[in-house]
Amino acid sequence: MTEKIKEKVPGAEFLGLAKKVTELVEKESDRGAILILAAYLEEILGLLVRAICVSDKLGQKLTELNKPAGDFDSKIILCMSLGLISDDEGRALRFVQKIRNRAAHFDKKGRGFDVLFDSDPTIDQVSEFAKLSRSSMGSREPEVVKRTFVSSCRLLATKLYIRLAKIERMPEALSSKDEADKILEQMKGTDFGEYLAIMRQEASEGNTEKLNEVFNAFKAAVQSKPGNKAD
Repeated sequence: MTEKIKEKVPGAEFLGLAKKVTELVEKESDRGAILILAAYLEEILGLLVRAICVSDKLGQKLTELNKPAGDFDSKIILCMSLGLISDDEGRALRFVQKIRNRAAHFDKKGRGFDVLFDSDPTIDQVSEFAKLSRSSMGSREPEVVKRTFVSSCRLLATKLYIRLAKIERMPEALSSKDEADKILEQMKGTDFGEYLAIMRQEASEGNTEKLNEVFNAFKAAVQSKPGNKAD
C-alpha cells in the first residue's frame, strides 16, 4: 500500500504517524505536541487534495498558503466536499483544529496561554476526539489526556493515509477536438463511425452540401433499422 501512495504523491513516504514526528512529539511541550500533530494531519490532507488533482503540480499550487486549500479549515472542507474523507474523520479533524487553535492563540477569558491538557475545555475536546476512534481516556490526568490525544492522532493519520492509497487522480479535461477523436476511435469499424469520419472530413473542407447529403443518408439508414420510426 505504501508503494501505491509513493506513486501518487511525491513525499508520501510513510504510513501512519512518521517516526520523526513521533520523536518530535515526545520531546515537545504540550503546546508543541499539539501544534506538530495538527500540522502533520494538515499535511496529509494536502496530500489527499494533491492526489485527486489532474497533476501533482496543480494540486501543490492549490494547497499553498493563501490559495483555496491553503489552510487547515479549507483542506478539511475540500476533502469532505470531494468525498475524500468520511464524516467521522472530518469531525475528528475539527476537534484537532479546535485544540490547535486554543494552543496557538491567547485565551482572553482569564487563563492566558494555559489552555492545554490540564484545562477542562481541552480535556473535553480530547475526550470527544477519542470517542470518534472508539477509544476513551479513562482519566482526566494531563499525562493521560496527552497520551490519548497523541494515540488518536496516530490512528487518524493512518486512516487518512489509507484513504490516500485509494484515491484515483482526476483525468485532465479534453479539448473538443480530442473528445471528437476519442469518439471516432471508439466507433471505428461501425457504420456510425464511418459516417462520423466522412462528416468530419466534409466539414473540415467546408463542403456543407456534401455534409448535408451524408447526414441525410445516415439519418435514413438509422430510420430504416428495425424498430426505428421515421419522423
